[in-house]
Amino acid sequence: MFEKESNQTNSISEHTIENHYEKSKVSSGRKSVVMKSIIAISILGLCGLFFLNRETGESLHRKGLDAYNCEDYETAVSYFLQAAEKHNNTEAQFNLGMYYYHGNGIPQNYEKAAYWFRLAAEQGMSEAQYSYSLGYCYYFGDGISQNYKEAVYWFRLAAEQGHFEAQYYLGNCYYHGNGISQNYAKAIEWYQKSAEQGHPAAQHNLGNCYYEGNGISQNFKKAVYWFQLAANQGLAEAQFLLGDCYHNGRGVAPNAYEGVNLYIKAAEQELAWAQFRLGGCYLSGMGVAKNMSEGLKWLNKSAGQGLPEAQYTLGLYYQHSDEVMAYAWMSYAAAQGHTLAQEWLEKNVYGF
Repeated sequence: MFEKESNQTNSISEHTIENHYEKSKVSSGRKSVVMKSIIAISILGLCGLFFLNRETGESLHRKGLDAYNCEDYETAVSYFLQAAEKHNNTEAQFNLGMYYYHGNGIPQNYEKAAYWFRLAAEQGMSEAQYSYSLGYCYYFGDGISQNYKEAVYWFRLAAEQGHFEAQYYLGNCYYHGNGISQNYAKAIEWYQKSAEQGHPAAQHNLGNCYYEGNGISQNFKKAVYWFQLAANQGLAEAQFLLGDCYHNGRGVAPNAYEGVNLYIKAAEQELAWAQFRLGGCYLSGMGVAKNMSEGLKWLNKSAGQGLPEAQYTLGLYYQHSDEVMAYAWMSYAAAQGHTLAQEWLEKNVYGF
């Protein structure tokens, strides 16, 4: 009986130990699952915080844009600063550069504009490398020492990303030899890329290359084509040169009337050369009814802007009716190196 009880006790004891071991295994397993869950949740939480921080920069920038659209510039700048400084948001950095450059909501400061443009540009943001940005600042010396080589570097980065404004300025650098060896062929290459994207100044410059035969065979028809595209966008310089093409029958059938219409469009935009040409048309009656008062009006506008050709023409007009006016306009033109005005003064005033 004792032996049986002992065996039973041993059996119970073994069973109890076995149950305890099994329960311990279950408990340990549950703890392991719980720990793994906690770790997973922690990792997800950290990831969540990471993405939250990233979104915060974007949301701050968005709030800045909303404030800007409501013309609350001070608040917009505050949001942009937070996004740019705390989250390295490139769009906010670029917008801050624009704000400082133009003085929107904050005092104009070219140095700070260049600082923010650089931060955005160094992250590869093409918009921060084109006009009104780092390349532009270097090109014109706004807020930073003028450095054409640096301007070329930043313009090229943006131009190669397809930015038409940068392509235009890079073309200018090649055309004028600013920061790089002068190369008309390269200038034309970049003007072409920009012009094909609709940049009016690039279209005008490309047309001018064809008109003058710089870096490419002279071709008045192609010059007219590009001048027309730029003129349609309202570029005064293109309207004026296209007017000259119609006036002289270069690349297009002669049409003095159309030439005058184009001169008028450019002259009303205060282009001195167009005002000069238009004044001459009114005085001569070419392409428009002869009108002396209109002619003198436009010549005076042009001369008032300092165009020596207009000043000389006015001097000739007044030489028989008003010696004082004639002398004044001839003197203005001669002071700018106008040879015919200098010769007139030598003959009629100094008696040489």
